[in-house]
Amino acid sequence: MKIIKTRPKIGLILPAYVRPGEEAQAVVVLDAKKDVDIDFVDIVLTGVEAGVMSDSGSQRATGIMSLKARLLGKGTLTAGRTQLPTRFAVPPTAPPSYNDRGCQRHVYARVAYTAAVHVKIAWWDDAKERFVVNVMPPGIELDDPGPSIHSTNPAGPQGKDPHLEFSLSSSIVVPGQSIQGELALGNVAFNRYKVANVTLVAHEQVMLAFGQISESPAMRYRVQVDMSQAGEGVAVPFGMKLPPYMPPSWRGHLWALRYMMEVEVGVGWGSDLKALVPVRVVRRGSTARAR
Repeated sequence: MKIIKTRPKIGLILPAYVRPGEEAQAVVVLDAKKDVDIDFVDIVLTGVEAGVMSDSGSQRATGIMSLKARLLGKGTLTAGRTQLPTRFAVPPTAPPSYNDRGCQRHVYARVAYTAAVHVKIAWWDDAKERFVVNVMPPGIELDDPGPSIHSTNPAGPQGKDPHLEFSLSSSIVVPGQSIQGELALGNVAFNRYKVANVTLVAHEQVMLAFGQISESPAMRYRVQVDMSQAGEGVAVPFGMKLPPYMPPSWRGHLWALRYMMEVEVGVGWGSDLKALVPVRVVRRGSTARAR
């Protein structure tokens, strides 16, 4: 037995994204400068869903999965590179990764998957490394409700009061694509309209004790439309290009992520108009059936 030993460097080859319910392959890569006696090489894959209560700062967490595999037993790890393949499957109902790198803009919810590799070295300090596993949301097939029209008053313009109507091409949103719609104003002769802010807002909801819910906005995507010269009932188009990756709408055990389309129009010498419509963000690659 050698008295002075060296620990191998640990690497892990993983797919860029792992799909729930599908088997994926991982390869543990060990680079040893010298032969070293080991007791075992293990890999443990874990998933954790957590929600932080915004009022108290305390955290609730629940385990999603814990998979362990022994890749190598007691023996000698020879000098050079050793590759140890293994296969695993994330449960089909597992939530997608969310805020798994501690991004501060998502402060109330988190879903993280990690792969921990442990090389147990006989009579020496062990070699350990942890790696992030990216789990993508499942692709789904759903009905597309098609275009929809919304307003601040379903009965139409009343008296001289300000009035807003807007349409959306669809309430189903796909990252990387554009949201299209139109805005129209009523009682233009009696109101001084300004800029319209069209905002897609992601809201994190954390489930508290006794059925209570704590909600906080997490992300915003906004476009502005000048409505100062809009005519009575004239449709003004707008478009919002979305980033290629957005977390999908989701509801888990401890938290949920929901999206709302907010349209707010400034009114001079009066109260601003505001309308809210829920939308659903789905993973790229999902399919929608037109009704």
